[in-house]
Amino acid sequence: SLKSVDSSDPYDYINEAIDLSRVGFFDIITQYRTIFPDLDNNTKDFKPENSANSRINYNSDSENSKNSKIYLTRWIQYRITAFVDLLEIHLPRVEEVSYLNSLLTQCMYLGISLGRVGMDFRPLLIPLFDTVILNIFSSAVTK
Repeated sequence: SLKSVDSSDPYDYINEAIDLSRVGFFDIITQYRTIFPDLDNNTKDFKPENSANSRINYNSDSENSKNSKIYLTRWIQYRITAFVDLLEIHLPRVEEVSYLNSLLTQCMYLGISLGRVGMDFRPLLIPLFDTVILNIFSSAVTK
């Protein structure tokens, strides 16, 4: 849990948040897809024409499937928003450019990984890191 991590060192705190997010996202997504396997069903719909079960809806895009997708999508969006909010708070406290480089790389990998499930959030990261790097540069120039 991130609550047990000391937030006085912003680099370690953000680093831990990235690790926990990566593990948490994929644990939840994997479990959710195990419970709702039709979320990844890319096969053609099975619709028997002349059988006793012909009235059963075999369509993988049924209302339940759509609702299942919505719940997972909303949860991921919520978690991404929380992660970006955490970065907005703690990233400005990182003063070493090399640490920022490391954090940006890790965040980008997390974004790429989530892109596999349609939730690539990397464009949200650029303004955050740009602002921090610009502030570090500005303070170095004025010294």
